[in-house]
Parts: sequence; structure tokens; C-alpha cells
Amino acid sequence: MSIGVLQVRRGRPELLREVAAGLERDRLAWLQVIAFVLAARSGAAWRGPAATASADREQGIAARIRTACVGLAVTAGALRHAADRLEGARSLVARADRLARDAGGWVDLDGRLVLPTRPTLEDPISQAVRAREDERTRWEVAGLLRQATEAGTAVDRDLGRALRQALHPHACVSGPPPGPAIPPPPPIRSGAAGVGEVFASAAWWRVLSGQERQVVIATHPEWIGNRDGIPARDRHQANLILLARAQAQIAADPEIRQAWWIRGTSRRPGDLGVPALVGAGPAMDRYLDLRAVRQVIDRGDPPRQLLSLDGAGDRLRAV
Repeated sequence: MSIGVLQVRRGRPELLREVAAGLERDRLAWLQVIAFVLAARSGAAWRGPAATASADREQGIAARIRTACVGLAVTAGALRHAADRLEGARSLVARADRLARDAGGWVDLDGRLVLPTRPTLEDPISQAVRAREDERTRWEVAGLLRQATEAGTAVDRDLGRALRQALHPHACVSGPPPGPAIPPPPPIRSGAAGVGEVFASAAWWRVLSGQERQVVIATHPEWIGNRDGIPARDRHQANLILLARAQAQIAADPEIRQAWWIRGTSRRPGDLGVPALVGAGPAMDRYLDLRAVRQVIDRGDPPRQLLSLDGAGDRLRAV
């Protein structure tokens, strides 16, 4: 099922969070029931076959309640996740509305941009500039709405899948963690990203929930480290991880390991000073480049952000 702009507008993420909170309250209440039943059974003085059968039945009921609680937890988590994603999709539609208003137009119920009829200007240059601005507004609004509807469709699909999975809590316990996979960023053509690609990257990042953004930074920092359209603070976090990875990788290079072994066993401290290491080999050059970037960042006064780290060429490039 494809979700349209009107359905995204009508989405109510606060209601999803309210339902999720109610399910979480129910789950905690059922857990208290289990604790009460088991605590009462532990202090009972009743003995015999009937007591054993009763205890077994209570244990079975407690196990079924625990399984149901897993289903409640999965459902509540799926609803919260959907609320975050839906909120991101709605923010894209709101941004498209603002762009349309700034251009004197609006976005209709079908998700089409409507611009007013422009009077013809006497100056052909001004006429061309205004026409170009309108075309850019159309392009930006269409891109934002496309990202919003794609995100809304993904929310609908993933929430349905998670709710169906919650009907089988045993699978939630034994199978992989529930929830949709994080979509990769939009592709960038070779060379510098164009305006459209920058807007697409920004829209993709805005749709992700806060938790998903942290997962991307921790597990896929290469997705965003050099990507225009991503906030500087997030690129900085990703590039710090990439810098640490690169330093760990180069430190394991035989050239670097041998150099530090010579330095550690030499009786003359100046035998392997920094000047002597320059030009010793490509691995040592890369090691020194990475260390220089780290030293600049660690100065801390004023604070610096690492917005780009490119080691594809012979020399390291950093911004």
C-alpha cells in the first residue's frame, strides 16, 4: 500500500506514543501479577499431589503471561518507532509547505505544488531569475514530498510487519530482534554532490529516528562522514569513529610495528624521532597524517569538528 501526502498529514504520532505507553503500563501490571502469584505460592504450606498439580498449572499460566508480555513489549516498541518515523515524514511535508508559502503558493491535497501566475517582467534577466527560482522551488518541494511519502509507506509496511510478528511472541524471543532495517542513504554520483543530492541526504537523515541516527553513526559512519546535507555534529561523531578505525588499522601495519619496535629498543631516544620518520614509507606517512589530524582535534580551544576524512588518495585529506 502506498501512502500519499494527505495520509502523512493526517498521521498522529502522538496517538501512537499514547497507545505504546498504555501497552507498556499493561505489561508492567501483568508482570506484577506474575510476581504476586509466584510469591504467594512460595510461602504456601499446602503439600501433596494436588498442590504439585496446582503449582505446575500456575507456572504454566505465568509462562503464558510472560510470553504475552513479550508481545506487548514488541508492539509498544514498534509503535514508538513508527511514531518517530512518522514525525520525521510530517516534518518533511511541513518543510515543503514552508517553501511553497515562501514562493507565494501552496501544496494541494494531492501533493502538487501550486504557484500563482507571475506577471511578465520587463527585464529579461529578472524574468529568467524568477523562472529559475520557481523551478527550483518545484524541484525541492517535489523531492521533500517524495521522501515523505516513501517514509510514510515504509512506516505503514514495517509497523504492519512488526504487529504481525507480535502475534507470535515465541518467534520474537527466539528469532532476530524485531523492527525494520535502517534504509541506506540515497546514492551520490561520482564527484561532488549536487544540490538535489544534498537535499535528498538531508531528507533521509531527517526521517530517521534519533536512535536510528546513533546506530548509523556507530555502525555505518562511512555513510555520513563525508556526506553534505548531514548536520556537522553528526558528521563529526562519524568521522571520529572513522579516524579511530584508520589509526588502529595503520598501527597494525608491519612498517609501523617495526618502527616502534626499533624506537623501543634503541638506546638513543632521537634515533626514531618524528622528523626521521617522515618519508620512511607510505604507511609511516599515513600514520603521521592521521596523528596530525588527531592532534588538531585534541587541541580543543577553540573546539573543532571533523567534517570530512578522505584517505582514498596517496595523502590524507581532512576538513
